[in-house]
Amino acid sequence: MKANKPTNRNSKPSKGVSSSVSQGLNFTALDILRMELDAVIKVRRTNDEKTKARLKQLLDFGSLDTFRLLGEAGKESNNALAAELSAPAVAVIDAISKMMTQAEVIAANAKREDWQVVSKCVLDQLDFALAIIYRNLGFLISWRGRRTHNSDLFCEAIVKAEGDGVQAARLIRRCPEFFPDEVAPEPENIVDSFAWETYQRVEELNRLADEFPKQIASAAKQMHGWPMLRQRHDDNHARFEALADKFDLGAAYPLDTSNKAHFRPDTPMVRYLDPLVYRLHHIYKLTRGADYPSLDAENKSLKSYWWEGSDEPPNDHGLTALRAMRKLPPLTKLTAPDWAKTSVVPLILATDAREYKKCEEPALKQIARQNGVKSQATFRSRLLAAVVPTLTSMARTG
Repeated sequence: MKANKPTNRNSKPSKGVSSSVSQGLNFTALDILRMELDAVIKVRRTNDEKTKARLKQLLDFGSLDTFRLLGEAGKESNNALAAELSAPAVAVIDAISKMMTQAEVIAANAKREDWQVVSKCVLDQLDFALAIIYRNLGFLISWRGRRTHNSDLFCEAIVKAEGDGVQAARLIRRCPEFFPDEVAPEPENIVDSFAWETYQRVEELNRLADEFPKQIASAAKQMHGWPMLRQRHDDNHARFEALADKFDLGAAYPLDTSNKAHFRPDTPMVRYLDPLVYRLHHIYKLTRGADYPSLDAENKSLKSYWWEGSDEPPNDHGLTALRAMRKLPPLTKLTAPDWAKTSVVPLILATDAREYKKCEEPALKQIARQNGVKSQATFRSRLLAAVVPTLTSMARTG
């Protein structure tokens, strides 16, 4: 969170609570926090615009004074800052839990119909309250889970991500930072649990494919492959071909998924480009026909779509590549060179290859280690020479 900096030396202090510090009043960090939290709650509860405006003047979480004091409180060994922040939320959740328990008891035992109606109404409202709370918490937990150094939040983020395989895998790769012993080959570690969950999901998906074929087909059309269990003595090929035909597998995928495709899916460059192009094509579909009122609005939209699958927002060069992509014709074998030159390669240079000597992706490392690659310009030229034919072979005929 960025602090509000004065535009010049003579700027007046803000009218927020923390300005009291500048005026010499002896408020502790927790005193200020309690006042600001109280104002936050009141703003949420009032419908009067004048009251909202007055209360918002008190909110000053961006003040350097406030953050200096909160930082001092955060250093205390008894977690005073965390306790103070979590207390109101935990109290509300505890109250919801108690009301739910009572309402469930009434619903199960009350013989009068009017009491049944009341308990159902209360439970519906409590459920909706939980949904609102979780909706606001979900993004914060996922976002901070990718950056946090706190093991408690990290564990909660992993649990939340179990339904999102990509996000779960990202977090699992951070496990050694928090739990170095978890990488040992012992049962019931985090990676072990991920493997079991995936195994069970794939096994159940095979059954659901027969029970809900129409519902599953919509997802299968957007996939370039289909997950199946394969045993040592049986490759399950017949079942795969049957489902692929039944679901029209890969029909809506941006790259060639037919039996006539002429590229090897196991090469480093294909493995690198496949998810990247899929992601770009998803943004392309969402934004191609959009009419934005300003450049800032366009950038904001592209940032939000890109950030859905990335730990970092795109930089200026990345946004330029995304804006250029919106003007391209659909991706085919004929247009693949333009896609590579205009968007794909510039985006790679703005993200994974900002410094070619520090590339971590195997496909990019191979190029960086080629003879004669001694500058970013040479690397870019070799990258383009590798991406154009690979993307052309991967693209559909039209």
